[in-house]
Amino acid sequence: GYTFSYWHIVGETEQLSTELSFSFVPTKDVEIEAYYIENALPVPTLFYKATFEDADKAAYELGTVTLSGKDWSFNDALLGSLAADLNISGKSVRIRDGYIQTDFTVADLAQVVFYAGTYASDSATTARFEVSEDGTNWITIDSFVTESEITRYSYVFDNDLINEFSLDDNAAYYLRIVSESSSRTNVDDFTIYTGEGFVSSNISLYTISFSETMKNLYLLNQSVDLSGCIATHSSTGPTTCDVTGTVDSSVVGVYPVVFSKTDDFDNTTSITLNIAVIDADPSKLQMDLDSYYDDAEGLYGGDLLDVLHTIINTGFSGVDYDAARYILDDSDQDPQNPNNVILVYLGTSVPGSWDTGITWNREHVWPQSLLGVEAVGRTVNMASDLYNLMPANPSENTSRSNDPYSELGLGYEPRDAVKGDVARALFYMMVMYDELELVNSSPVVHEMGYLDELLAWHYADPVDAFELNRLEVIYGEQNNRNPFVDYPHLVDLIWYYDN
Repeated sequence: GYTFSYWHIVGETEQLSTELSFSFVPTKDVEIEAYYIENALPVPTLFYKATFEDADKAAYELGTVTLSGKDWSFNDALLGSLAADLNISGKSVRIRDGYIQTDFTVADLAQVVFYAGTYASDSATTARFEVSEDGTNWITIDSFVTESEITRYSYVFDNDLINEFSLDDNAAYYLRIVSESSSRTNVDDFTIYTGEGFVSSNISLYTISFSETMKNLYLLNQSVDLSGCIATHSSTGPTTCDVTGTVDSSVVGVYPVVFSKTDDFDNTTSITLNIAVIDADPSKLQMDLDSYYDDAEGLYGGDLLDVLHTIINTGFSGVDYDAARYILDDSDQDPQNPNNVILVYLGTSVPGSWDTGITWNREHVWPQSLLGVEAVGRTVNMASDLYNLMPANPSENTSRSNDPYSELGLGYEPRDAVKGDVARALFYMMVMYDELELVNSSPVVHEMGYLDELLAWHYADPVDAFELNRLEVIYGEQNNRNPFVDYPHLVDLIWYYDN
């Protein structure tokens, strides 16, 4: 059920090998482990679905009904839409003492799903789900007693079921539901899947993604477009998403908008985006900044970037990568428990004392592999900059790998409470080091993304007391500050005033 992915040293993110068998000569005592990825379960193909909405049959006598383009035989059954008919929506079948049967066969059966219950105040009755190769000799797959509430029935045609009923895996079968007495049974939403796998009742058939046109940050009074969401069904393909919430671009603020889609089993997949509307307020150019930033007053765009680069590099006294192990327990200290640290991605509080990376390790917000330098013991470089290092759960750190940040399905999404924190750390790194750049494409070495989302996260998750404490601890260690924590409006001046 799992596929090998790579070997790595416990407590570190660097991969040793993507080959299951490889040569490794350690230079110190280390523990290495193999990382596996769980295999995705196969998803069957939606072969046919009848909701019983697209036809009429008002009498119980024997007859043929065309539903969703295929014929059925109804015996002592009709299509009902009375208030007493149990249904998923609209019409359902009402069977008295008879059956509904497909006049078509299905090969390579994977799963059959339908809903059934007792009509109105009728007594409960026994119903059967049956299959037949010839339409004459029927095999009962299940016999069940209907209930006063409509109930989901699901039958997976796996090896166990096929062997239990001596079915022919290569045969095509007719399908039918039989009601055994004058007490009436309602049936709705009859669905057939073929191929391999099965559909669980609580796993959505939809996945949500976003096109390149989707934005989550707008300037004041800019036209807003929320049509970039795509809901992809495992069988029927892509369609539009349902959108809940609006964005008023005439009012500055952060607007939560839910993009969702509900499948045939009422399972909903949803993603909430915080969409920001900002105002490039000219008064921000006249703000009186702390003396540390005196040279930056009145500047914007590229000029501001250049001056900030000089300011935060002047007097900078970096620490080495080893030393970071004994500083992060202060910079990311749990305010409720000074002996613990808060893990950036999970938000959990764990003992802060360093234990060789078993409890927590040093996460590079700008991934080490995209910095272009190695994080080595006593070396001071980009990889040891404390603003870019945060305590993380080792396995979550590994899961993130070197992915960029994104909530649009383009990379790793951290929890909402630290989205602004990681954005401001990346803004700092881009300003601090000339070779680094934030991009809106899949990043390569010296790049990180995705800029537009990071900008939106900066507004949606403002600076808090935890981040301010982190700033002061790191300032005390490496003698420079993160401008975007001190003055969040510098983001406006850099990215929006030129426009």
